[in-house]
Order: sequence, then C-alpha cells, then structure tokens
Amino acid sequence: MVGASFMLFKFLKTGRTLSKKEACLLIIYWLLFVIVEFTVNR
Repeated sequence: MVGASFMLFKFLKTGRTLSKKEACLLIIYWLLFVIVEFTVNR
C-alpha cells in the first residue's frame, strides 16, 4: 500500500494524463497484486 501511495503521488504530479510508462507500471503492479492474492489465499 505504501508503494501504491508513492506511485499515486508521483502520477498526480505529472498531470491528468498517463504516459505509457506510467500505464505499464500500473498494469505490472496490478498483476503482481493478483498473483500474490492467488498464492496467499490458496
């Protein structure tokens, strides 16, 4: 959650649009979250 908060604050400083790099980071972060949730909740 702390990492997501830092990413959010960084993205808020760049304006109202996401760059491709920011979008890719969000997708990777989401995929890691989903993988961890599936492995922990088995």
